Amino acid sequence: MTGANFVITLHTDADVVLAVPFILPGTVCALAVTSPQDGSPQDGSPANIGLAYDHRLINGRDATLFLHALKKAVEQLG
Repeated sequence: MTGANFVITLHTDADVVLAVPFILPGTVCALAVTSPQDGSPQDGSPANIGLAYDHRLINGRDATLFLHALKKAVEQLG
């Protein structure tokens, strides 16, 4: 996986509730984060987080484990 990249895409427009990024050559994985849906990030409003990845390098179970760990870490911040 030499040269593999992880990309985070931020979608700050309140009307964007889902974003599916493209996995471009040289990219293994992209995390898409939308803006909070009900208020501001400071008041704990939920935001949608999605993960697109190259299935040749990452399997679905590992991606799911990553998303669960990320959710847990974000919840502990608040």
